[in-house]
Amino acid sequence: QNGSMLMETTSNPDEPIVFKYVFIPSDTSKPMEEMELRSTRKDVLGCLMAQLREYFASVAKLSTPEQRQMLKDQISEHIKKQRKSAEEPAEVDDSMLEMMADSQTVDVVALIPAVPAAGYISVSMYVDDRGTAKGLPVNHRASALVSVCGGDTRIVGDAFLARSYDNEAEEMRRIDFTLAEMSPDARWIREALRVKTVVEANRQGGAAVILFNMIVYYYVVK
Repeated sequence: QNGSMLMETTSNPDEPIVFKYVFIPSDTSKPMEEMELRSTRKDVLGCLMAQLREYFASVAKLSTPEQRQMLKDQISEHIKKQRKSAEEPAEVDDSMLEMMADSQTVDVVALIPAVPAAGYISVSMYVDDRGTAKGLPVNHRASALVSVCGGDTRIVGDAFLARSYDNEAEEMRRIDFTLAEMSPDARWIREALRVKTVVEANRQGGAAVILFNMIVYYYVVK
């Protein structure tokens, strides 16, 4: 099961919503926890991000000039890579870097992307985007989970897992992600591998899609 749909279509933007998500501490001596967030339909998109920005800002800060400079270097490098053309200026204004360094952002690692092959039901991992600059420890449980789902991102700091239905043609809905789903043989992990295979096959052409779908269905899903 993919969890229960928790927000039916309604015309009332103040309609309350509640959904569950999972906390994976980087400290392996601490247990994973099932958490609950209450909000309203109008805040369905930003409620979790706002909660986690506040959390990440409170648990760890850029405590040294070296950490702050590391972050500014990372931001500058990222902006340079995002330049649309070689003619755009390579240097980034230092005041802009200072402002960005003062902000807290959340990075989202898609374990199941919201694509048609997944029925637009995504499972995402949320981590501190400033984690490397803050010198946070590797989260071995979260990193292993990313690996099991076919990814290769190393996670640092605490992590959170959540699920949603996100089809741009419809209203976004939050869906429960529970602690019971953290077992290594959980169906959603098999689904993550299936979707990853289909997405990669789509990049290679239609014939490959059919072949990969058949392989995944018989050897992964079943």
